[in-house]
Amino acid sequence: MTYLNKFKIAALCLFAVIIVNIIFAAAKEQELNTVSHAYVDQYMGQWYEIAKIPHWFEKGLVGTSVTYSLLPGGEVDVLIKAYKKGFNGKSYYSKFTASIGNKKTYAEIIVKVFWFFTGTFYILDLGENYEYAVVGNKARDKVWILSRTPRMDPGLYDTLLKRIQMNGFNTSKIEKTRQENKR
Repeated sequence: MTYLNKFKIAALCLFAVIIVNIIFAAAKEQELNTVSHAYVDQYMGQWYEIAKIPHWFEKGLVGTSVTYSLLPGGEVDVLIKAYKKGFNGKSYYSKFTASIGNKKTYAEIIVKVFWFFTGTFYILDLGENYEYAVVGNKARDKVWILSRTPRMDPGLYDTLLKRIQMNGFNTSKIEKTRQENKR
């Protein structure tokens, strides 16, 4: 077997591996389990971030909260507040506009990040009384555990981690968010 034939076989095998990975990644994205229905009015208000798989800009933020407010016309105002590198650090604010992507379940949120850049996020889990929520994306590289209070029962947190993992997220990447200034 010549070097050229070996190269062709190796390239063909590599191509097959890439195609299989693309097919499995696409299938994995389609299997995201979301809540069957969310009531928009009950979802609005302030949430405290308990844990997350962070974006690069979220590193070092503490005391993070997000407030959702329904705007006229059905869009949603999203206000994120936090502190950089500790509770005595600089205040951090970020404001976005979002829309509901699926009007049947209301479990899909499309956030307009910058000009035409958007991110689509899904409500994966929700407390019966909207006391907690889990939000993530189809790529499974972003997830947030939210609570109406700055603290969450450790048993509930562990249960949510298991559900998140069953939904295909790598829970080893989840970082807890400090909500209290412990001195």
